[in-house]
Amino acid sequence: MPTAELYVPEVVDMRSRIDFGHFLPQHVKPKDIIVIHSTYSIHDYAYSLDGVVAQFRHYNVCPHYIIDRDGRIIITVDDDCIAYHAGRSTLPGTDRRNVNAEAFGIEIINTPWSAPTPRQYAALLYLTGHLRHRYRIAYIVRHSDISPQLKDDPWMFDWQRFNRALKPQVRPRKKGDRKQETGDSI
Repeated sequence: MPTAELYVPEVVDMRSRIDFGHFLPQHVKPKDIIVIHSTYSIHDYAYSLDGVVAQFRHYNVCPHYIIDRDGRIIITVDDDCIAYHAGRSTLPGTDRRNVNAEAFGIEIINTPWSAPTPRQYAALLYLTGHLRHRYRIAYIVRHSDISPQLKDDPWMFDWQRFNRALKPQVRPRKKGDRKQETGDSI
């Protein structure tokens, strides 16, 4: 798996096209969770970004970010917005339920029969590293971790390998650093 330091993905901003599946609350609650999902287009070419977005529009759902098969990061929703991506959910080991208000959603375009590409893993490492640096992220979880009765994604995802690659991104806290040390469950 490529490391995030070796791969800087292309970033595409689609926020102006996404007028569904999210809202900006009056009072923004800090997010400390990243939820990793899988998605694909069921009505179009499976890896079609436009097909995935049309599907999200139909169901009035949307993540904050999508990572396409080439490893491009597509920004769909402002970080301050609450995006409808987690559904009925419970954060393991806590009493926190329905975590949309507290979580960033990242969708990887892959299918139950196709693993994420090396560039998707690299882009995910890059994006999670960015979010961890910018926010006080305490949990990085799979959709199946927070909704085990309803969801089984991300599909064909090598969680152990991702976690091993993610660990080196955690830098010791420097004196005066505003970033809070986190109790990552990964």
